Amino acid sequence: MPKHPLVGAIIGWKFNHTPGMSTVDGEIVKWPESLGSQPTQENLDTWATEYETFIAEREASAKEASASADTKLLALGLTDDEIQSLRS
Repeated sequence: MPKHPLVGAIIGWKFNHTPGMSTVDGEIVKWPESLGSQPTQENLDTWATEYETFIAEREASAKEASASADTKLLALGLTDDEIQSLRS
């Protein structure tokens, strides 16, 4: 049976949290027939790479957005300390 420590997050992301999927300790224990046959280890490994890339890109985008917001706040004349206080 395919196993991966992030299997729940991976298949949830890949299949838009389709009802009927269930995992325990990194293993798929319930798989809905509507999604076809249960994934192989090779499928899971491929999707894990795709998922990790997606997460990395999302985090990079969030950092860029934060930096852009900081630039705009600095342009308004706020100090770094004032910007930090807005975040807390």
